[in-house]
Amino acid sequence: MAQLVHEGRHVVFGPMTQLGGAGTPWRGDLNWLQVEKLAPITPLDAQVGVNSKKSVPDALHDALFGQPDPTEAERAVLGAEIPPLATFAVLDAGKTPYLLTSLLESSGLRYQSLFQNKAQEELGEHAPFLVELKDSNDFTRRLFTRQEGAGGLWEKELGIFIRSRAGFDALRKHLRKFTRVQDEEGNWFYFRFWDSVTRWDVTRQPLWISQFCAHPVSSAVVMAQTSAYRISQRPNAQIRGCAPVLTPDLKMHIALVQKAQFAQDTLRNDHRDLHRTLTPDLRDEWSWRMAQAFHAYDLRRSWSQDCYISLALILGSQFDTDLTYQGVQEILKQNRPCYARMLNLREECFRIIRDVCGQSYQNYALALNRFAMLDAPQVARIMASENPLGVILDFFPERARLLSMDRQKLLTDRCNAKAQAAFAPEDQRGGAVLLFAHAFLLGEGSLEDPLHDYLRSILRSDHPDKVQRLLRYGQKRARAQLRLIRKTQG
Repeated sequence: MAQLVHEGRHVVFGPMTQLGGAGTPWRGDLNWLQVEKLAPITPLDAQVGVNSKKSVPDALHDALFGQPDPTEAERAVLGAEIPPLATFAVLDAGKTPYLLTSLLESSGLRYQSLFQNKAQEELGEHAPFLVELKDSNDFTRRLFTRQEGAGGLWEKELGIFIRSRAGFDALRKHLRKFTRVQDEEGNWFYFRFWDSVTRWDVTRQPLWISQFCAHPVSSAVVMAQTSAYRISQRPNAQIRGCAPVLTPDLKMHIALVQKAQFAQDTLRNDHRDLHRTLTPDLRDEWSWRMAQAFHAYDLRRSWSQDCYISLALILGSQFDTDLTYQGVQEILKQNRPCYARMLNLREECFRIIRDVCGQSYQNYALALNRFAMLDAPQVARIMASENPLGVILDFFPERARLLSMDRQKLLTDRCNAKAQAAFAPEDQRGGAVLLFAHAFLLGEGSLEDPLHDYLRSILRSDHPDKVQRLLRYGQKRARAQLRLIRKTQG
């Protein structure tokens, strides 16, 4: 079982019930947690030439080293002699094998693995370590310092932070309850609650997190990209710190999170320019969309997932449901091994691209140029014509030929419905025409694609000139595609 714990196998929070014998599962009011979003976090730099160096970013100092008054619950448990709040971290040695343990040895801080006996022997360099942090300590500072130029560990996202008054040993005993969980059949699994991939979803999993945040935990500080959240149990929650059960829904969520992380890693490692242009939220949204597709089409092998990502970046994140790419879903849903389906799909998609764009992209370049060169009078004439959608189809004749009349009608109906939802009545005709054009230019799913978030922001806005802004965005993308084609050709 110890071999199940590694960086590629993450167990994440999900719907929980209590272990048998622990009492009746909780029902009713789920308002057990209080969550405070802290100010945006800027990691520390090398602080060269600074006499009094910071240990943590200013936005985190109070949450990690402040000394608030004890709560009534803490007074009830600890009595009259209440110790100060100490600061702890649970850090994943598996993120930096041999480096983290050597840094801890020279840190002067108290630390100990949450594993013991055989698990610690087998996984010592990949185990979670509980560390009692001190303000102004070099190791503490390193955790919150950028890697570039300072050897910091911030980008490693090593774990979570905990405040407690109960002391090291009592906290370790509590945390060890959560290192392993049972499923409903009684099988045991290691549970990587400390992993930064884990998302503490307080709306979906309030019971589990409340159990975690019970005494001796006063609060947990969890990082999410450049944001941080302080989470604690409400005073009236009265939920004990018992271990959860790994339910089927949670197992499903685990699988999706693993797939989403694969997509995130692929984007960061193989498509760095695109990765840099997306905000963390957009990366999360895009990777979750990829994970859902991997699950829906049973793409289990990394090569098949990587192939799907490549096609999604070329054709649009929702190319699998795009009406302008006929036959894609049929291939994905075939009862064949995933690698065979992806080979077939890749061949079919590139055949469509060749048919639509031409062997040297000459057809696509002509279509892009027609759209990019439109001026205001021409657009007005198209909008006023008897069949404006027919004019748009003439802009993209090769691609239009691939669409049956039924699919053209369905695409038209979808664009009209979206225009009615996004535009004022007087702009709905023009909006529908431009949405129709964008379906050919960027893909029908572009309106829900995180890679085209600016397009989505136009539609969500109350700007009075949305039609013109939509046109300008489409023309800008058309010109960018033209430059890419010309660069490729010459």
